[in-house]
Amino acid sequence: MKVQTTLPDPFKSEKVPPGNVRSSVDMSACSEPDNDCARKLHFRAGDVPQWKQAILLAFQQTMICISGVLVLPYLVSEIACAGVHTIALRVKLISATFVVTGITTVLQTVFGLRLAILQGPSFAFLPPLYAFANLPEMRCKATMNDYVPYEQYSSRIESIQGSLAVAAVLLIVLGSTGLIGTMARHVGPLTICPLLTLLCLGNVPVILEKASLHWISLVQFGLLMLFVMYLAETTVPIPYISERRIKIAKYRLFGLFPYLLSILIAYGVCLVLTLADLIPADSPARIDKEQSMNNLRESPWFQVPYPGQFGVPSINLGLLLGMLASCVACTIESLGAYGILAKVSNEKPPPSSSLNRAIVIEGIGSVIAGFLGVGVGITTYSENVAAVSITRVASRFTMQLAGGILICLGIFTKVGAVMATIPDPMVGGMLAMGVCMIAGVGFGNLEFVDIKLSRNLTIMGTSVILGMVIPDYFTEHPVATGNLHIDQMLNILLTIRMFVGGLIAFFLDNTIGGATREQRGFRDEYTSKDDNEVEADGYAFPERINSFLIKNHGLCKFPFMPSMKRLQATSTTSLGSA
Repeated sequence: MKVQTTLPDPFKSEKVPPGNVRSSVDMSACSEPDNDCARKLHFRAGDVPQWKQAILLAFQQTMICISGVLVLPYLVSEIACAGVHTIALRVKLISATFVVTGITTVLQTVFGLRLAILQGPSFAFLPPLYAFANLPEMRCKATMNDYVPYEQYSSRIESIQGSLAVAAVLLIVLGSTGLIGTMARHVGPLTICPLLTLLCLGNVPVILEKASLHWISLVQFGLLMLFVMYLAETTVPIPYISERRIKIAKYRLFGLFPYLLSILIAYGVCLVLTLADLIPADSPARIDKEQSMNNLRESPWFQVPYPGQFGVPSINLGLLLGMLASCVACTIESLGAYGILAKVSNEKPPPSSSLNRAIVIEGIGSVIAGFLGVGVGITTYSENVAAVSITRVASRFTMQLAGGILICLGIFTKVGAVMATIPDPMVGGMLAMGVCMIAGVGFGNLEFVDIKLSRNLTIMGTSVILGMVIPDYFTEHPVATGNLHIDQMLNILLTIRMFVGGLIAFFLDNTIGGATREQRGFRDEYTSKDDNEVEADGYAFPERINSFLIKNHGLCKFPFMPSMKRLQATSTTSLGSA
């Protein structure tokens, strides 16, 4: 037998013509971790891998985002308070979430930022949802064994989807008017870090609630920690047949498929416990619950999610304002992710037109999510950005395939029904790891902040502590002005930790002197630049679109379209892949 690892050539730095595929070479020379070839990309933004490899890479990306795609429909279905209909509702939400994630990812990689980016449901929308659900008139008293009339829980979903769809229009306005470039110059690490920290702290009660249901949640979390942290770089020999010979490829199985492997193992443990009847009939770890099995049998094989499938959307003013705050938080989170992705993709900082266009697409995706009843908006998945850095595969084509796979999984309703049988405690373990990774990304934003300055430390401490204290106070002492709509609005906004803390951090960082932009953590070379800067990069449109825009140069006056100077330069040097 011959040991061989087939990987694309990382030494070639020249740009690849449209539609070309990089060749594969033996990477055995790259055994040293500090070797230059180990840091080069296997595929750049416009490169197209071979189909077999591309499909594998795309499937890998879908597995990395699986935690968010699964966890949030579970939580939204509980907020809806559907009683015995919770599992059936969950199946529809999972299918709709898969479809929205796939559509937004395809739009973002084709028309938006045009880098290897995956966008899915955001945890930033959970705080306003829980604040809405905790309003006295909205509190759920039904369990999953209680019957709840359809009209009762559908009205909640209608309020959620209508408020989300209207709030998401803000993202489209921010991108289409060019305000994102201005916003990016004032939102620094001292705003991003407290916001993401408070977002994670706000989800701690949910994690505790889910994890305390059964010890299988610890197994799920422990497996993820083991695969992501301890075994990520461990290679596993995998035999395969090539040219009528048995060969072995060393594959980073745990590092590339941590979520898939951990879910399969933990689910297998639950299956064994269920079949062997080692846990009580009412245990949260069982996978054969009556509602789950009924939905698995009765769910159609194919079903296309459509706008208004839960009813005519309506608007709740308080929830709408809470969703607006979440949209701003998602924008800040995505701007940071765009810069990081550009660096790991070996691309120059995103031009202002690309940033504006990316936020417009994110807004469109959130509007679609609202109309389909997903319940939460869309944001960039930092886990998938990290995967680009780990795998050194920055091809947008693999993400487009991943988007297509997600759409197919959403339409294939039986997949959602199977995933709805995943026990709630496992969801708690996945949510815990996802929140831990988001918290790490938040702390990573402090890389360039001068933490020796008491100014910066005080802003951080003040925003985090007040972001905890103020919401807790108003949770115990709700605002009571006598006007129901005003009370709902203030009680939702003032109980969202990330909104309160993020607003305080933004205000303090932009009004307190005593530090330069560099000491505040700003790196202007990593923020949006003048769109007239000429460069051949992964953000450029294909040649046909460039030619169309040059002929219709009036379109270039929009803030989200590239300038004529840039178009004329990239029309001859663009990587050009769709």
